[in-house]
Amino acid sequence: MDQNRSAKDSMALIFLSVIALLGVGFFTIRLWFPDLLNSKEEKINTIVDEEIDDDEDIPKISVDELKTKFDNNESFILIDVQNTEDYIQATIPTAISVPLTEIDQRYEELPKNKQIIATDAGGSCQECSRAVEILRDYGFADIKKLNGGVIAWSNAGYPVINGSEITFKNINSDILLDFVDAGEEVVIIDVRDKEKYDAGHIVGAIYMPFEGLAQNIDTMPKNKKIIIYDESGNRSKIAIKQFIYKGYMEVANLLRGYNDWQANNYPTEKN
Repeated sequence: MDQNRSAKDSMALIFLSVIALLGVGFFTIRLWFPDLLNSKEEKINTIVDEEIDDDEDIPKISVDELKTKFDNNESFILIDVQNTEDYIQATIPTAISVPLTEIDQRYEELPKNKQIIATDAGGSCQECSRAVEILRDYGFADIKKLNGGVIAWSNAGYPVINGSEITFKNINSDILLDFVDAGEEVVIIDVRDKEKYDAGHIVGAIYMPFEGLAQNIDTMPKNKKIIIYDESGNRSKIAIKQFIYKGYMEVANLLRGYNDWQANNYPTEKN
């Protein structure tokens, strides 16, 4: 009995000694190496919450300048540094999601031989500014923040991706006729079946079949208004999304399609 009690007392003493040693070790590390105990969450909060001392030093680009880059088909990388949930709610077409909290781990995914443009939701764009500072520290020389972010882009009337949906412009037949009569450079695209196009289409419309549309989009200019129509306006909405995903910003859907144009007795032609 006494032997069992002695063994238990020895085990308890050993256990208490281990706890004491761990406590001393923790205190020593805390005293001499405090950074090693910072949690990942604390580091992330530091990145996000740190204020920018001199935002004037951050290179900037306006939404109109970004739109011009899209129109001119310039080569650049657009990153959205919002958190994933906000990115899904609203972002700019072609933007890659690189949350600010992940930028230290993912900067190697970005090419250093192309211009990088950073956007966030908008307002003061503190997340954009932090992203620019961090990437410059990693050797990115050509990087700018988008002034006003996604909010400013949307307020300027440019398309925004909302989850799986895209906002885009609709115009009616009267507006399209005004464009044509005024001699504006408008590209009109008919995505109906070939036999319907041959039987009658809007004057000057280009035939671009809905099937295989993605393979032909890049042949269209980005610096002109593009109007897309089908029979009643269903397929054309899907077609527009494919254009916007490829960076086309001046693209609109003809409401009620060819049916409405024809019902108004506006000019048509046959092949």
